[in-house]
Amino acid sequence: MSAQETFEQLPELSRAGEHLGQRVTAFGWVQELREGSTKDGRPYFDLRLADVGGAIACKIWGDNMRLIENARGLERGMAVKALADVREYRGAVQLTIAGLREVEQDEEIGRGHV
Repeated sequence: MSAQETFEQLPELSRAGEHLGQRVTAFGWVQELREGSTKDGRPYFDLRLADVGGAIACKIWGDNMRLIENARGLERGMAVKALADVREYRGAVQLTIAGLREVEQDEEIGRGHV
């Protein structure tokens, strides 16, 4: 991914289904956070991000240890910006997180967000 590459920003998390198969940026509050391990011992995180329009399930897989370490620093209620792939799993839309960071204090995030 190049520094100039940009991705569409979700207007609300509840509209992620309109972007299946796409990589997007999204803003939300960390509503739930749980670390687990796969059968072969690799770490992953289940998250639930929320905004004014609703909430969505998110997954962080252990093939990116830097991202796993970032996730370990998250707390419930924290405002975050995510780079994610919109996918469907067992009939439900979910975000597979490719990048994640805390929202900066002076960051403009637009209508419908945190």
